[in-house]
Amino acid sequence: MRNTILASALVCAVGNTFAEELPVFELRSTVVTPQRFAAAPEKIPASISVITRDTIEHSTATTLPELLSHEAGIKTRNNSGSPDSQIDLRGFGITGDRNTLVLLDGQRLSEIELLPAQLSSIPLDAIERIEVVRGSGAVLYGGGATGGVINIITRAPRAGQREAYAALNYGSYNTTDVRAGGLLGTQALSLGLHANRYDSDNYRDNNQVRQENLEGDLRFPVFGINWKIRFGSDDQTLRLPGSRTEAQLATDRRGTASPNDFSTRTGKHVSLGGAATLGNTEWTADLSYRQREASALYSSYRLNTQVNVLAATPRVKIQHDLFGKPNVSIVGLDWDDWNYKSSDNFGGATLAGQKNQALYFHNQTSLSAATEFSWGARLQHVRSTLGTQGQNRTPTAFELGLRHTWAPGVSTFIKTGRSFRIATVDENKDQVALLEPQTSHDMEVGLELQGNTSKLGLSIYRMRLNNEIYFQRLAGSFGSNINLSPTERRGLELNGTWLARRDITLKANYSYTEAKFREGSYGGVDVTGNDIPLVPRHGANLGLTWNLNSKTRFSTDAQYVGSQRFDNDQANTFGRKIPSYVLVNAGIFHDIHNWRLALGVKNLLNEKYFSYGVRSLSSPTFNAYPEAERTFFTAVEYRFKP
Repeated sequence: MRNTILASALVCAVGNTFAEELPVFELRSTVVTPQRFAAAPEKIPASISVITRDTIEHSTATTLPELLSHEAGIKTRNNSGSPDSQIDLRGFGITGDRNTLVLLDGQRLSEIELLPAQLSSIPLDAIERIEVVRGSGAVLYGGGATGGVINIITRAPRAGQREAYAALNYGSYNTTDVRAGGLLGTQALSLGLHANRYDSDNYRDNNQVRQENLEGDLRFPVFGINWKIRFGSDDQTLRLPGSRTEAQLATDRRGTASPNDFSTRTGKHVSLGGAATLGNTEWTADLSYRQREASALYSSYRLNTQVNVLAATPRVKIQHDLFGKPNVSIVGLDWDDWNYKSSDNFGGATLAGQKNQALYFHNQTSLSAATEFSWGARLQHVRSTLGTQGQNRTPTAFELGLRHTWAPGVSTFIKTGRSFRIATVDENKDQVALLEPQTSHDMEVGLELQGNTSKLGLSIYRMRLNNEIYFQRLAGSFGSNINLSPTERRGLELNGTWLARRDITLKANYSYTEAKFREGSYGGVDVTGNDIPLVPRHGANLGLTWNLNSKTRFSTDAQYVGSQRFDNDQANTFGRKIPSYVLVNAGIFHDIHNWRLALGVKNLLNEKYFSYGVRSLSSPTFNAYPEAERTFFTAVEYRFKP
């Protein structure tokens, strides 16, 4: 019944309307991610969505993972109690965040460890937009982008812009978020600063968190070159509640069996970039540095880690004619050097590193006013070290794409390519030989329809992987990482936006995902044709925004996540699945002069659910990380404008 209701709502939301009395609904937006230079999405053979600044400001989501979870094909899960939930694009399960590349202004946030991208370190106020490009981005960005690329673009002050803000959010479980910042722009210099401090007791016992963030952006022109300096820091203290057994979920969902466990993290980053245009040629280059120090206590085991990353990414874009056709060529170099150190209280120590050097080329030709053909290739050399072990590999990537506009508002695209992923430091630990790179052959076709008041997008894809890097659990938390036998992902994504009335906008999406073992065994069991765990077959989102008047906006959204196999059920013999769930959120936002007030509720139906669970090998039961029940939030913000 639940599925039927959501499916009916989805069909209604993406229905087409061309009523003349409604204003034209302009959905296009400049996109940076797909080509590492500004490009129009209607010319790119890919499924792209953009989360705008307006959407961020009026969303019921108060964290980046929440915001992303409403996009087609994206699933989030929490298997640690951390605010940095795993991001999984197109059905990779427990390795989702290793196959979804997260960028901050084009620079990698994804780690070389088994850690999710630190999304909690980015203040929402610092974000201008978020670009989601589904499908492989390996040619332009390298490894770990088989599922897609998420690029978080921070706000840059415009010339003449002068504004500042101060805000306070308060919610359930003593949650407070104090935010402040501003944007100042002149012809000679522009500066943006955004800071926040977030504190919460959280839903679970021993899950208190404190997070402090700072993001800055300084821009200035010198000798015809537009320079930019981006910088930031973050500091987090987090208590770790651990998982709950099946019995504990029934009697004490909020409790903890690890009252002393905790983690701390500090980080900082800085980048210097320059860009210039000379005739039909644009060039840009970035030099960046990132450092992170972390410690954690798990029962009696204490771990300390330090990571340093230095990267350089020069590239050039040339517009020219090729055989009389308009053509855009992009050539770039990527160089980065990762250094990793860890130590524990039992005398264990790890020194590891990874150096990447890559050359890539991407070309797009306008075969006609209606047809765009693109192709590209990447050659990358990777030097991985772990203690005394070393490995040199030269993975490659390529892509071919074609997009054609059949009539105004009607276009299709097709693309194919090869992508790869390099094993992380954690995945290579305790290996007799370092793991081989994971490779994938990818295919996707898409259809887009756009009218005056609506837009509908459909994508169908298939990814066939070899040497997929995966954790083989043997007993309890023990196991080792392996290269799997061949696997496959295939699915369908449907996206719709509809301006139902002048004051009401509906958005909806639906995802169908299959993740299968093509052949082989896991833990001595033949898994040919079996489902890969932690990949829900069905997912859907429905959102409504209603402008009650020029000052007041009401937003509500519903999210459905289908049932999925428990982690460690590769044999598909457990007989039970992680239950499906529906989350409903609502919020109202009101502006009074320079003030903005907000009031909202999350998980309105008080769903008792969990997004991650693991099957026990020793008994017919499971452990899980319960998520929060119904919560409330309020916000007060004041904006200073001359």
